[in-house]
Amino acid sequence: QTAKENGIEIHNLAPMVRKKIAEPHWVCYEYQPELQDKPIHLATHSGQEFDYVLSGQMMLYIGDICYELSEGDSAYFNSTIPHAHKVIGESPAQFIALVLK
Repeated sequence: QTAKENGIEIHNLAPMVRKKIAEPHWVCYEYQPELQDKPIHLATHSGQEFDYVLSGQMMLYIGDICYELSEGDSAYFNSTIPHAHKVIGESPAQFIALVLK
């Protein structure tokens, strides 16, 4: 399964697995210069999330805190806290997002 919207591509890495306790996704955020100065849209969902950066650089916003993540970095957080990702630099940011229910 693939979802694509405004510079974001998401592939479900285990769509056929039943009774999952987590949803693994490959995510790619394209660099979009027109979004760099716009306010970031924070989202929430149930459970927890683990993100592992495969390539590129991004900012991860969790509540009022902002983290700069690069290749090899990871973050684990409560996804009921408003959060968002934003590419920094001109290369796409690719990461694995493991969303735990």
